[in-house]
Amino acid sequence: MVSLGFLKNKKRSNLPLPPLPNHANRNIAKRFDLSHLPELPLDFPKNVQKDEVPIFISVQDYEKIIHETKIIRAKLLESGEYLAHLDKIKSLYEKELDKLTKILEKVENKISAADKLISR
Repeated sequence: MVSLGFLKNKKRSNLPLPPLPNHANRNIAKRFDLSHLPELPLDFPKNVQKDEVPIFISVQDYEKIIHETKIIRAKLLESGEYLAHLDKIKSLYEKELDKLTKILEKVENKISAADKLISR
């Protein structure tokens, strides 16, 4: 396996490209008729700008990214299970609250009936 570690720490500079050689037939579009070729659509992801260059990563970094995305997926599934459990607790709470509300209404009705009997 060839190690290209010396390329890792090099910063890419935005130096301008050297000028093109001055050839008489340098304009390819004039030499060849490309008008009949369809224009290819460039489908870039929404979060990637068209002027960005492709990113090349090492195998170790790729494996690390895959491992971390698996961890994130596992945490996401775990959080979904927690949400389902909280939803179940919420529905039980609402049922108990409905029961207590009905009991409170019955007690209020009995007290109002007793007040009507006493006030006669």
